Amino acid sequence: MSSTKAARHQDQRGQTAAKCPQNANGRNSHPQGTAPAARQLPGESDVNTLFVPIPKRKKKKNPLDFSKPNPEFVNIFIGSFNSQPFKIHLDVIIAYSPYFKTAFTNNEFEEGRTKSMRLKDVDEKVFGIFNNWLYKPDCLRAEDATELGLLKVAELWTAAGKWRIPCLQNQCMSLLVRVIIKDPKPPTQTSDNVLHQFLVHAYSAKEETQLKKLAVQKMIRVLPSVISLKDWAAEFPNGLMVDISEALMKHHRSLPGGLRNPPFVVKDYMLPEEE
Repeated sequence: MSSTKAARHQDQRGQTAAKCPQNANGRNSHPQGTAPAARQLPGESDVNTLFVPIPKRKKKKNPLDFSKPNPEFVNIFIGSFNSQPFKIHLDVIIAYSPYFKTAFTNNEFEEGRTKSMRLKDVDEKVFGIFNNWLYKPDCLRAEDATELGLLKVAELWTAAGKWRIPCLQNQCMSLLVRVIIKDPKPPTQTSDNVLHQFLVHAYSAKEETQLKKLAVQKMIRVLPSVISLKDWAAEFPNGLMVDISEALMKHHRSLPGGLRNPPFVVKDYMLPEEE
């Protein structure tokens, strides 16, 4: 490869490199950037290749520095200013999130002048997981998914999108895939079921999201085990059944001709006649 092509190739890699800070060992703690092509889970069909592997990134200098005295903190209140705030290093939260960086570093905003913010649409436990992630990048592990809770991880994925932290979203998605897709237990029909809560949360967004795609794949897997499909479908959030139908049609079109068009037998549509 010529020097010119090599330089151009290096520039292209630099444009897609992750911007998330690294841990003390110089390794990227939080992968970010364009998600690589999904790879197949062991034992899964090509139709359900949703797992997003955490990519390896080029080592970069850790931008966080705690060696200086008297660091600046921000106060984040959940729900009400009367609640106990989360006190977070300013340099930490703005290093990970452009959303918080804009708010806390611009004196035109009240948050920039007071270094305080109130979040009304985030659960306290969800923000607590996020706060823990800021300082402990390994806190989102597969073995912890059950303890964190399916719905809370999904809510964290949504919040990370609002805060513009795609690397955190990818870590949440890896957890969700392991918990949702690999769960062998059939769903129940009660509205307080954890899976149903996840479906409702996923479809609370108006736009198309990766969370909706994951919900569709999960339902395609479990619907054959549901005894009363009509009763289950009646509890679906708006749009889910249409998305399931579209996904099945795409899969149907990918089948070989013999499977895509089974033999048409006229007598299957006939009514019994009296003799």
